[in-house]
Amino acid sequence: MALPFRNVAMLNVPKQLIAGVPADWIASHPDYKSESWNLLVNIAGPILVPTTSTPQDNGSWLVEIDGADTEDSPGEYYWSARVIEVDGERSRSLGAGNLQITPNLATVDEPYDGRTKARRIYDGILQAIEQMAGGRISEYSIEGRSATYRTLEELNKAEEYWRHRVQQEEGRSYKIIRARFG
Repeated sequence: MALPFRNVAMLNVPKQLIAGVPADWIASHPDYKSESWNLLVNIAGPILVPTTSTPQDNGSWLVEIDGADTEDSPGEYYWSARVIEVDGERSRSLGAGNLQITPNLATVDEPYDGRTKARRIYDGILQAIEQMAGGRISEYSIEGRSATYRTLEELNKAEEYWRHRVQQEEGRSYKIIRARFG
């Protein structure tokens, strides 16, 4: 989840990278130009991912990641960005957020399920609802955890929760307001 910084979208940090594949993007900020400020982008997760930021003529920075630095380390990562004045006098935080480094499908040698954890749980709950509706289930196991449901209502509550989580991940989140009249 990104922190509430101004103009963080202009940093253009990708939401997803592919392990072992080089990445680059142009970052900019209206309040800080590369002529006077150096940009530092830190990425940490299962490993620390080194980045380089090169000033561009238009006041932005070219941020680069060497593919070899992410080759064997897919997973959830977190980033932060800050600028440091060229003379080193001042620094400012610009933003923070998360990104996913996914396995490189060209190099995987075993089956790969690219769904997120929330999506896998949600899909399992939908399957459990289908089975319970047919009278065949009262418990299930997903991701090494098991749950026992006594009623379809309990499964429907779990489905609603995990559907919301999946929608958040996919950027389709919205708030449901329920009202009763009368």
